[in-house]
Amino acid sequence: MSESSLRFYSLVLALFFVAAASMVQVFALVSVLTYILNARLALYTLYFGAFLFGMGTGSYLSSQVKRTTKREISATRNNLTRFQMWLSGTAAILMPATCMLIAATEYLRRTHTLLPQEVTSVLLWCWGILPIAYLGYLTGRQLPMVAAILKKRAAEDQVVRFLFGYDYAGALVGAVLFLLVLFPQFGVFRSLYVSAFVSALASLFVQGLLSFWNRQVFLRSAFFLLLSVLGLYYGTTLEILMDNLVFGF
Repeated sequence: MSESSLRFYSLVLALFFVAAASMVQVFALVSVLTYILNARLALYTLYFGAFLFGMGTGSYLSSQVKRTTKREISATRNNLTRFQMWLSGTAAILMPATCMLIAATEYLRRTHTLLPQEVTSVLLWCWGILPIAYLGYLTGRQLPMVAAILKKRAAEDQVVRFLFGYDYAGALVGAVLFLLVLFPQFGVFRSLYVSAFVSALASLFVQGLLSFWNRQVFLRSAFFLLLSVLGLYYGTTLEILMDNLVFGF
């Protein structure tokens, strides 16, 4: 296998792992709300709709950017690693914070504190929509960027076939792993930190693969990688705190 082909398949494989990690984040957040509200069909419909809307918006905005000159291709590589870095940050910070916010809102609803119960009930449905849409946006922004980079190394029809095939396969693997392995063994929070760990590694890997190092992106990816390791260690504590907020101390 030539060096060009190796880079091609390695970049597509990185996209596969990022897609799997993104789907873990979606299911983790929805599982928390299902745990509290017990409204599976409505939750999955609403939140997957928000995720796909964000993904479509991100793909559209990314496809409008010109990537023909060397400077534009360089900017594409920089943005690709940057979006993968923020996917890691979403799993390491935004999603755990959203889960705790949802649990705290349930505590307010259960204890009738500060806000009317009707208001807290509406907030429970709304808190996760923006993070899920943002996650979809970050995921969608990557696809045209990867396509632009890979078109330098393969025919356009091959690029599209591989991109969509590996992206959807990664999403399926992420969903199955969350259901059968991550959630039963690690719970919600440590599953999120596994997702953060994978996304941070993907960002660092793609930087090395493309020989494009951005100091800021590298340091932040390394920080999210470290944070995900700490989260794997302390995730059980967060899980207990969430249970106490939902069911009472």
